[in-house]
Amino acid sequence: MKKKEDYQVSEHFKYSEFVKTNHREYADKNWLEGEKFEDNIAYMARWLEAIRKVWGKPIVINSGYRCYELNKAVGGAPSSNHRKACAVDIRCKSHDDAMQMAQTILYVSAMAMCNHQLHNGDFDELLVEHVNNVWWVHFAARDAWDANRKKVQLMKG
Repeated sequence: MKKKEDYQVSEHFKYSEFVKTNHREYADKNWLEGEKFEDNIAYMARWLEAIRKVWGKPIVINSGYRCYELNKAVGGAPSSNHRKACAVDIRCKSHDDAMQMAQTILYVSAMAMCNHQLHNGDFDELLVEHVNNVWWVHFAARDAWDANRKKVQLMKG
């Protein structure tokens, strides 16, 4: 299978941002397998565009789709939303930045519910996470009405 060229998924996000990894040994496989989940990537991009509009500045994706081997290498749960490209980890500068991002996502969810968009703002997970002093927000949304749990977990700094 030949690797596709990079392309814009939405106004501000490219396909490569959803499948990139620092684990070079899995980079090609992750790129190719990610193509099976282009619909989920497009759905996540719609969410990220709405979040970016309210956030008012660029969003950096640390992790999006993960093939089985990559997910295992980074210690991801076997049933992780990353495995189906239904999750992104958004880079944050600090605990406060992560909490503000989480608030922004909850605001976007509420507005989407009011405007009957993005499955009425239904999402699966919103988790503020960190290792040492590196912070990120794990955000997952499944493009299915009955599959989202609206799980929220905010870690303290």
